[in-house]
Amino acid sequence: MKKFINIWSLLIVMSILILLPHFSVAAHGEKAEKTQAELAGRESGYTLTWNDNKGRFICKKNGSKLNNGWSFDSSKRIAYCTGKNGYLYAKIKDGKYYTYTANNKKPSSKVFKNKKNTIIRLHKKNFYVGANGLINLNKGWKLNNNGLYTYYVKKNGTVSVKITNGKFRAWNGNNTRWDKKDLKKYKGKIYTYNEKSFFVNTNGNISRAMGWQESYFIDNDGCVKYYDDGSTSYRITKNGDIKALKDGWNDDVYVKNGKIQRSTIVKSSGCNYFVDKNGSRQDFKVKNNQIVRPDNSMAVSSGIYVAAGKKYPVDNKGKIQKNSTVFIKNKAYETVSDGSLSKQPANHVHLWKAGSVTEQIDHKAKTKEVQIPVKEWDEKVWSKDKKHVCLNCVWNKKPKQGESWVDINGDGKWTAWKEGQIYFKDFCYDTASDLEAHQSGTTHGQAAYAKVLLDTIHHPTADEPKYENTTVITEKAWSEWYQIYTCRDCGEKMRVRVIDGKPTKGDYDGLMIPSKKGRILNAYGEKKMTVSACMAFPASIYNGEQITSEQSLSKYGFCYLGEERKSYNILLPDTYLQLLKDHNIQ
Repeated sequence: MKKFINIWSLLIVMSILILLPHFSVAAHGEKAEKTQAELAGRESGYTLTWNDNKGRFICKKNGSKLNNGWSFDSSKRIAYCTGKNGYLYAKIKDGKYYTYTANNKKPSSKVFKNKKNTIIRLHKKNFYVGANGLINLNKGWKLNNNGLYTYYVKKNGTVSVKITNGKFRAWNGNNTRWDKKDLKKYKGKIYTYNEKSFFVNTNGNISRAMGWQESYFIDNDGCVKYYDDGSTSYRITKNGDIKALKDGWNDDVYVKNGKIQRSTIVKSSGCNYFVDKNGSRQDFKVKNNQIVRPDNSMAVSSGIYVAAGKKYPVDNKGKIQKNSTVFIKNKAYETVSDGSLSKQPANHVHLWKAGSVTEQIDHKAKTKEVQIPVKEWDEKVWSKDKKHVCLNCVWNKKPKQGESWVDINGDGKWTAWKEGQIYFKDFCYDTASDLEAHQSGTTHGQAAYAKVLLDTIHHPTADEPKYENTTVITEKAWSEWYQIYTCRDCGEKMRVRVIDGKPTKGDYDGLMIPSKKGRILNAYGEKKMTVSACMAFPASIYNGEQITSEQSLSKYGFCYLGEERKSYNILLPDTYLQLLKDHNIQ
């Protein structure tokens, strides 16, 4: 018997060896198709097909061969370079450059790390390489290595304009060269091209030096940002138009009476700042126990000054007082060992106003495949089509012995639609004429037109439980970001970490963790709540316990401000703890 089994085993092995080439071919074919599908931008109508005779891929778009040159898909992620008859020579995908050689189905990829923030020429086209060494096909202006907007990528992903040595040059595709544009008529003015404005000097060249050039201010990106007509300061819009600046801080310049302030001291939110000849904010300097101007080293008078990122209260004698209390206009300020501000004015409470959002990170949900037992269940069988139902018959129907039913009104009749549905099948008709024929011989006149519940089939649990595959979420999707808050009174800033993701139970709109204490203001500037530093609180809460604000702040790290210092919306403890636990916050 053992020998007989061995013979059969040998025959099976030989059969597998004979069929193995066929299986390999099939597997290779499936792999090749998959590879081709991955290589091609199928969503854009591009396909790649291997030609054994030529040993190359043939690239087609919507079934037609591509010829000689580059072709760009609409996603700005893929570009193909083909020769005669659609033979593929190169490809750009996700910024990487792929080259296809003869008789090689696997292309080699390249990242241009030695060509960062500049352009390269590939198969008669100019492409921009970003700071990561990847080719950027997205439309718009791009920076050079000096941080200046220098190259313009047009709609098809190629560079059409560059600025070199103050010359504005446009690519001449027919003659394959860079042609210089004459800008003499723009001397002393700005030249705007595709949402970027450039200042043209008296030589007819584009000036890239940061600072004021005549009436125009050039930012550190080499583009004109502001314009001053002598009485009013303006911002240059993306279209090259001008828009008057409002008083106060505008980015890093300070506007007073409609004009950008330059080479002077400005006061904002109780603090003094210095703006240089370009109008840019600069810190004061600390010298010989005094605060001095950065432009002429002259000592300042009393006030609060920003130097080296810190705030220094200066007394009436112009001196910095270390580890002391400094009085400025009858307000007390406490200082630390270097003389910088330890606290805001006595009893100062930050009133935090929400600002810009930065550093957003999206966390995808984590899942796994599991098997669960199939439990007993009821299957409702409904009519395929809608039926005509006599409601009077339904209401007059008495329940059968043992049937469960509800007499809502106590009049001995069905009155609830849902409960009455069980009897629809007893008094339904396929056509309106059948219903009319029934009702003509009665006083019935109430009817319904709906699908009818015909039966309920109960599926019991099997003696040996069956199992089905299902996907369960092990970790919910959530997002987090930082939001910058600014004190309305003193201008101090803080970061709030925001977490957007719901716990397993409870109801809230997000979790927020402030870096400093104070009061959060709403969009109308109203005092919304008091928060503690590094203590998480939900952005919106429901159905809470009634406790005092002091108790809430001590227990939870935050409290809502309301009448009689009561907080009526404090989150229930179990839910609050659950949301902290879900995001590993202690």
